[in-house]
Amino acid sequence: MNVHVTSLYNHVPTKDALLDGIAEELLAGAGFPVGDLRWEQWVRQFADAFARLARNHPGAFAVLLRRPVQGARAAATFEAGLAAFSRAGMDPPEAVGAVRSVALALLGCCAELAQLAAGHDQATDMTPLSREEFPELNRAAEVEDHVVVLTTLTEILVAGLASGCPPATPQTPTRSGPEIALRRNRRAPVSDHQDLADAAPAKLAEIE
Repeated sequence: MNVHVTSLYNHVPTKDALLDGIAEELLAGAGFPVGDLRWEQWVRQFADAFARLARNHPGAFAVLLRRPVQGARAAATFEAGLAAFSRAGMDPPEAVGAVRSVALALLGCCAELAQLAAGHDQATDMTPLSREEFPELNRAAEVEDHVVVLTTLTEILVAGLASGCPPATPQTPTRSGPEIALRRNRRAPVSDHQDLADAAPAKLAEIE
């Protein structure tokens, strides 16, 4: 292009600003969840988008490991996540903790996906680990599937966060008019001039 790399700084003030712009473009184009969603939907869609970004842009993915994302477009998915957890009944510190836990856990998992997409082998060298001494590790090395790892992590996050969400308030069933009247009359004081045996038929007659 016959353009010197330093010419970029004619358009952005610092290297950090350049990296922030790259990160914002990455997140904006990866289909991260935005808008009104249930928190479970947000977690799963966030995981899918993160994995897609790691596979499609493995070289640029490292930008996300350097500093927190900046900019309105990059922040939109985190706003959606906070709102989703808030609607589920979490208070602000709990919602922040939930969103950060999801983001950091998936960042680590997808960083490995990015390395694999870039052609860097992340497997443990099993040569010095004999099958006799390490049978489970050897079996795991043969079947390891990073898609399964991502799915397992996502569902662990969903299950764990579900235990922290306040239970839904049960709806009180609607009662009919006669039943309400009967409940009220059960609590009504008995007259000083009536005993309990006389009071019950009188009150039921009023309902009828």
